[in-house]
Amino acid sequence: MHPSLTELQQAYARGDLVIFAGAGISAGAGLPSWAELVKRLVAHARARGVAEHLLLEVDELVASLQFIDALSALKDAMGGPEFCSFIERQLDDSALPVPPAAKAIAALSANLRAVLTTNVDRILERALAGQWPTFSKATLDVAQRRGFLLKLHGTLHERNTWVFTRADYDRAMYADPQMQTAFSALFHGRTLLFVGYGLTDDDFDQLLARVRALSGDQPPRHFAIVPASSVRAYKRKRLESAGVSLIIYENGDGSHRELTELLVAILPPSERGSVDVADPRRVVRNRIPGASELAQRIADERSENWEIKLFSQLLSDELAASSAERRDLHFGVSFGPPDNLDPKAAISWMSTQFAASIRNIDILKSLVNTGLADAMGPPGQPGDAYKLVYVANRIGQVYREMISWTLRWRRVQTDEAFRPTLQLAQLAGHRLIDRIEEWNQRIATTVREHFEGHNNLPPGTTINLGLVVDLPEGWEEQMQAQMEHLRRRFRW
Repeated sequence: MHPSLTELQQAYARGDLVIFAGAGISAGAGLPSWAELVKRLVAHARARGVAEHLLLEVDELVASLQFIDALSALKDAMGGPEFCSFIERQLDDSALPVPPAAKAIAALSANLRAVLTTNVDRILERALAGQWPTFSKATLDVAQRRGFLLKLHGTLHERNTWVFTRADYDRAMYADPQMQTAFSALFHGRTLLFVGYGLTDDDFDQLLARVRALSGDQPPRHFAIVPASSVRAYKRKRLESAGVSLIIYENGDGSHRELTELLVAILPPSERGSVDVADPRRVVRNRIPGASELAQRIADERSENWEIKLFSQLLSDELAASSAERRDLHFGVSFGPPDNLDPKAAISWMSTQFAASIRNIDILKSLVNTGLADAMGPPGQPGDAYKLVYVANRIGQVYREMISWTLRWRRVQTDEAFRPTLQLAQLAGHRLIDRIEEWNQRIATTVREHFEGHNNLPPGTTINLGLVVDLPEGWEEQMQAQMEHLRRRFRW
């Protein structure tokens, strides 16, 4: 047993233990992490026509793990209503199961002082089954209360309570004296246990800033249960200097099962056996990241020809996730201001876009011809569900990028001489998008006609999953001729 567990057990027995729950608790249900949420926002913003130079700045912020500033930039670029609507859809947990770690926190509720969380979803409310009151703002007497959930960053369906952007953080940290008073009282009078945070998380850095500000020369002793992969020497030193001791677990299979076990171990031995922290998605380690519930069920059941059924579902899910952007393309809806380019800048821009399209086509061919064959497995051997998820996800990414690519051509405004070239480029984008959609439909039809019910094909039957990636006849020659004409005309 970890030596710090004894102190946690004693604090729990006294009724002085307060749990701080981070995004890792919700990620256990299938909700996106901070990094994944920003990644999805960027893809959505790009498809909606947000200027590329703004998104490149966001990419730089993400690369340096500055997720709060990345979200701030995305909200400015997308506009508040669109930003908030997308966030709300992504963090809606109503159809997801309560994960084991959240169940373990609920199992401790009999003698916990409180649970504080930076998550806006309703996973913890559902785990607690309405037994505790929930606050999205601190009250004057919150430090004296017992048995409550305080949502420091707001709650999902009350957007005015959210804390995602830099302005939100500044408001939450510095403009709410009741929150500061409550945090200070809990920090000095209770034992805090941080769970579901990685030491590299941007929101944990903000939380740590509060802790350091309150710690002084002799900080009270608090704890954080963290995966070994997130522990770095400098961050560890900063935490320990603020009075936060680390309880590190290995998380070898990626399931965070050890976190759940450590939480249950805080209970008295006589109560641990009665705690039900079973994962309703079977075993935690078998959860496939990025898979919908229907796709997960196919992977779990492993019926005859499950590989093609799973891939069909995964690919359909990926394309469906871009349905709004696809309709934008169909109806000619393009958000954001037009890109006004002078002729020479337009020629340079077009050359860059052509190179990007060739890369996408090459990636698509590699995924279908090599990646999919590897994921499906050799004849007579099972496939790899995780590889199937990867291939479907990357094909979906190419699909989204080609929608975005085609919309970018539509937004360009330049000399009238470029019009035939702009139209020809859009024609190629539409062709590739159509080919992916037709391929998805062909696979779905194959599954429906040959692999559902009693329609299984005889063993050894070969199914052609080939994707035809072609451009309109004569397209390349026409495009080369038009580009050469433009270069000569504008002396580029």
